[in-house]
Parts: sequence; C-alpha cells; structure tokens
Amino acid sequence: MSKLNSISILRPRFSRGLLTGTSRQIVHIPEHSDIFAFGAASNVKEPLVRDISWDVNEGEAWAIVSGAGGGGKSAIFRTLLGYTRIAPPSAESQANWAETGGLYPYLSSLGGDPYTRVSHVSFRQHSGGESGAFFDYTTRYGAMREEEDRVTLRDTLPHVEAARQSLFDALVERMNLTNLLHLPIITLSNGQTRRSRIVKAILDQPELLLLDEPLTGLDPPSRKSLLDILQALHSKSCPRIIIGLRHGEEVPSWITHILEVAGGHAKIQSPSFMPVHTITPPKNTGSASKTGPSLQRHKLLIDLKNVNVSYGDRKILQNINWEIRAGDRWHLQGANGSGKTTLLALITGDHPQSYIQKHLQLPTITSPQDSSFDRHRPSFSLQHRKRIPSAHLRTLIGVVSPEMYDAFPRRHPGMSVWEAVGTGFDGGFVPRTKGASPAQLKVGGIGHVDVSDEELGTGMSTHDIEQRREAVKQWRVQRCWEVLECLGPAAWSSSASTSHDSTLTREFAQSAFASLSPGEQRLVLLMRALVGQPPIVLLDEAWSGMDDAMILAAQRYLRGERADGKSAVGSDQAVIAISHWEDEVPWTAEEVKVLKL
Repeated sequence: MSKLNSISILRPRFSRGLLTGTSRQIVHIPEHSDIFAFGAASNVKEPLVRDISWDVNEGEAWAIVSGAGGGGKSAIFRTLLGYTRIAPPSAESQANWAETGGLYPYLSSLGGDPYTRVSHVSFRQHSGGESGAFFDYTTRYGAMREEEDRVTLRDTLPHVEAARQSLFDALVERMNLTNLLHLPIITLSNGQTRRSRIVKAILDQPELLLLDEPLTGLDPPSRKSLLDILQALHSKSCPRIIIGLRHGEEVPSWITHILEVAGGHAKIQSPSFMPVHTITPPKNTGSASKTGPSLQRHKLLIDLKNVNVSYGDRKILQNINWEIRAGDRWHLQGANGSGKTTLLALITGDHPQSYIQKHLQLPTITSPQDSSFDRHRPSFSLQHRKRIPSAHLRTLIGVVSPEMYDAFPRRHPGMSVWEAVGTGFDGGFVPRTKGASPAQLKVGGIGHVDVSDEELGTGMSTHDIEQRREAVKQWRVQRCWEVLECLGPAAWSSSASTSHDSTLTREFAQSAFASLSPGEQRLVLLMRALVGQPPIVLLDEAWSGMDDAMILAAQRYLRGERADGKSAVGSDQAVIAISHWEDEVPWTAEEVKVLKL
C-alpha cells in the first residue's frame, strides 16, 4: 500500500453512528434562514448572511468562496463552529429548525457535542492577532532564548498510539515535515507552519475539518501534496473536509459543490462556473522608468555582502550577496523554508542577527530637510545596521506580509481605515491624533494627519518649522486620499460608479478597520505600505485574501496603468515581490530581476 493510501485507512473515532444511521446529512441550514452575530439584537435588519439554505450530504466535497469584495466565507465558517446565531424568519422554518437541535441546526448526524467534532484551521499565526490585540511578531527571531519557546514541531503534534503511527508517518512524510520534527516551532517558515497545523488538525481526528485558504503561502510541490492528501482523506470521510477559497482562486478538481457568499447572500454554484483568475502582465512598456526624479534612479538602497544566518548547526542563509537599487523590481523566490522570511527580516532590521552582519548596509535618515529626494520626505544614506535605529527603518521600508496582517491591531477603539493608512508615515501601529479637532476624531481622523517635531529636523526658526509642518501635512493628506482612491472600493467594487466614487471613498475611509473583510484589510495594509512613498517596498504574499478585482486594481496602480496616470511606485523606489508564482509579480519578465534562494 502506498504512503498516500495509508493516510486514508483510519476511521474517525466518532463516525460509527453517522455511517450506520439513517441520516447522511452532514450540514443542514433550513430554508430562508438568516445568520447573525451572537449578541446582535433580534430586530437587527442586516444579518451577516441573509436567506441562506444549505445542505451538505455525505460524499459531497464543498468549497466556500468569498464573492467579489473578499468577504463572506468567514461568516459561514464561524457558523459551522457555533459562533453565530441562526434565525429562521418563518413559522415553518422555525419548526424545522427546532427539530434539528436548537443551537446547532446543522451537523445533526454527527451526534454529541459539535465542538468535539469540528476542527478549524485558518492561517492567522498568532492568538494576539485573533483577539485583535497588537503583538510584536519580530520577537520570534530572538525568542529561542526563552525555555518555553524551545518547543519543537514534534512537541506540538499529538502523540499517537501504535495503530495510528503509520498515519502519522505518512502525513509527516507527504507534507515534507520529517526533517523538521526536532526543530523549535518558532523557527519554521510560514509555509512550514501552515503545513504542520493541517497535519495536527488531521491527527486530532475530527469528523469535519474546515480549512480556510489552505494553499496560501505554499510552494507548488507542497500544494500538490496537500491537495492529494485532502482528496484521499475526504473520499473516505475521515475526516470530511470543507475548504475556503478566495474569489478567483483555482478550485481543486475533486470539489463537487461551491457555496459562494457575497454581499450578504449565499448562492450554490457548480465548480465549472467559477472563474479562475490569471494575472497577465502587459507587454514591456518601460513604465518603471517613466516616473520619479531621474537623479535618484540606480541609487544604491541596500547592500548585502556574504550575509550568513544560522541557528546552531542549522544554516538558514549562506553567503548571500544582493544589491538593491532605486528603480529595481525584484522577485524573491524560494521553496518554503529556504530563508526568504529571514532575509527580509534582516532588511527590515527585525532579525537580531542583522546587528552582527559585517557587510549589511541599510538606509538611514540623514536630513529631513534635504530636498534632493523629496521636499516632504527625508533623504538617506547607507550605514551599517548596528548604527541604525529601527524606527528609521520603519519609515524607509514599506512592508506587506502575512506577519503584518496577523499582528496589526484590531482592538484600538474605532481605528478607522484613514487612521490605519496614516500609520504608514511613521511605521507605527497606533494612529497619532495630536492636533486633530473633535470633529475629525469623531469621524476617525478623516482629513487629518500628524507630523511630529522629530520628523521636521532641527536648526530652523519656529516660523520655518511650522511652515514645513503644514506643507508636510498637506502632502500626507493628499497621499492618503490618493491611495484610498486608487485601492479603495471605487477602484474594484462592482457597485462603484464614477458619479459616486468620491462618496464611496470617503465612506470607506471612515469605516472601522476591524469591520472590513480580510481582503479589504489586506488592501488597507497595502495602502499603508505605499502611502509614504518609501524608498523600499516589500510585497510578501501581498494578494492573499484578495479577490481578482482587488488584485487587478492593485496591479494597475503598481504598474502606473491607471487612466489618470497615477502610479503607486516610481523609479526612485525599489520593490521586492515575494511569491511562489511568477504571474503574481505585477511587472514583466524584462522589468524584473530574480533572486532565488
């Protein structure tokens, strides 16, 4: 028997009653049901999902897909986990609902407590991010000094009895985790951590396994292995699997049904009717050299020479040499665990070993008043990392990454989209409100940005300082409106129209960041990375969670293809895209340089 087949031989511990009973229904949500968040008043007019009817029967393979706008599937997953309230509007539906079990009008054939029958794996990596509190994701690089953080991958996986050892061995081998079992979990890459979380969930033997965007961040071989494993497990109902996909993502061949959730409504689709988004860069027009001051093009921004990083005997990076210059468009490639995240952490200054690299030169602010770069942005020069305060790097490197998305605070009282975008000017995570009027604070700081004294430089008269402060404020406000216009719903929403673009943009700017869909939140963090026009922009898995309309709008802006001529980056900026797929890089092969680890 092959390793793959051996994965599917073990029956789940709760399946006897389901397989021998009369019911073959795994999920049942009665007709014309509405889904509300727990705690919502009974007279709330706008449910999370309206008028849904959904049955999942034994043998069917379902995917939940967010419609245009990127929202929807999270509400369905939360419903299957018991975190929402279903309210049948009619007496007939209410009678049917009561027969299926009250709090859980679904999962009826699993029996017992559904909490013990369902496992959910999403890919927010840290509990701080789940709760909405900020956590410092950079501390993981130095956390091995703490004994509690020496937990290995093997320690995090369930211990199995002899009868299940073959399942354990097959899963670990097929997911390419065998050589990682002895390593501290905190040192694994994003892709390795995601694979290990899926293995753990399978070993816990749920009846129903929910996987939200399981392919995100995995290299091509890992994607194929995972899909083969999931297909084998689901075909034997051990466990049954429901996956979540973003709109436009390719649907696995073994999926038989799709539940598309968009605009508060759910619709059952056939996989053959789901559009697959493919990104086709335009012909090379040389657009990368059209904008920005020509004197800044080719300026050396980052210089890495013979860079090495190791954890004990384990070598992560060996003799890396890399020059990044203004105007460069880089594609950083490499399999999961090849060192991409570590290399980026050296550049951003987050990794503690960046201080001891002898030949790591990074930009630092030299004079906020120097107009050679931009009269509203500071000039910079290269210095050794150990001489550079991390606060300076945060203003000179715009970052979009899975870690940033996980860590960004969602519990700040009423943080608006405008305020979240505005944190990109200083690289912080909490909006500064000094000088904002009560009216501005009431609408989330709309139209206001703060400029600290430290950002204005020294040696000027009070009058000159205030003049400069006002000029910088005006420039920042203009930049906020530009990224909101170019990346907000006016650029990608199906409901947008030219006559209502400004209203739509303003309403989006006032929205609470925490209330947005995952795709919208990721777009806001992209705005945050671009708004200050930093010399260096890192786009690490930038399109995760976005639907195809969002991706296309963002790529048009990055390439400078908008009708109004606005471009997200100019020739005085360098961009590093990190992706496992070449067609996700916005520029053509002729414009892009490649570094493969």
